Amino acid sequence: MSLHIINPAVRERVEAQLRLALGPLMLAALEAPGTIEVMRDPDGAVVVENREGRRVVGAMSDLQAETAIITIAALHSRIANALSPVVEAELPIANARFTGVLVPMAAAPTISIRVPAASSYTLDDYVRQGVMSARQARRLARAIETRQNILVPGATGSGKTTLASTLISAIDPAERIVVLEELSELVRRTSRHTVYLRTTPGHDLTRLVRTTMRLKPDRIVVGEVRGGEALALLKAWLTGHPGGVTTIHASDATTALLRLDNLVQEAGGPSQPRLISETIDLIVTIAMTPAGRRVTELATITGYDSRTGHTTGPAED
Repeated sequence: MSLHIINPAVRERVEAQLRLALGPLMLAALEAPGTIEVMRDPDGAVVVENREGRRVVGAMSDLQAETAIITIAALHSRIANALSPVVEAELPIANARFTGVLVPMAAAPTISIRVPAASSYTLDDYVRQGVMSARQARRLARAIETRQNILVPGATGSGKTTLASTLISAIDPAERIVVLEELSELVRRTSRHTVYLRTTPGHDLTRLVRTTMRLKPDRIVVGEVRGGEALALLKAWLTGHPGGVTTIHASDATTALLRLDNLVQEAGGPSQPRLISETIDLIVTIAMTPAGRRVTELATITGYDSRTGHTTGPAED
């Protein structure tokens, strides 16, 4: 759920409450250049993750951590307590994604705050940094240009959201894109033809996909598929809105296809492997390796065999 306040005075008061709840240590970590995640572990340690790794920068008491979680829940018109111990919300500070867990679900109040990338990379940036090869970059650029549907699997912290943002930024600015997210994580396109929609308590991603069809999009992007909205998205992509991008929690192309099919079934229908094979064109897997973030797999979906399942092949240039 997002915290969207138009009135500047009210927004200023809310941010002041958030800053007081989080405290100077966590605020400094959130606002430091290069921060990826700020965490408060059950033992009280405040941990910062950036490109150099993770390090402990100080401590936060149980009382302060619990107060922060309860305050952030309240600012989103929610209640956080033992019966409702999980809070997932957006922070206007650093446009970050906040997750807080209270006792008894956790041994002690636990916090994780994900800071989005400050700006989008280009495919050339990825090549220069060794995240992908020049051949992979060319293949991805061609996929965007020819309106192929791209699935981006990766684990938590792998960089799949940043990669998805990069792919979106490569789309022609003249095209109208509708981007759907539960929490704002994708880097914003500067194109005037981009519409960003977020879920609300009464409108989940499945409903947003259906609403999007009435907004005349050229392409539909979902920040991450996590449930039954996968079926609605696949149908939308297949029936006149190709060229979309979405991410999914998975470690490789094969696992991503299996997980996507499981999510489709959450919509209440049967397995849809043929629909998936007809809709997904390219899978680009990114992972955090000992050498840093790397595109570890680029595969095309070449068809579906009822005996063997999805047929994938290398995405050759």
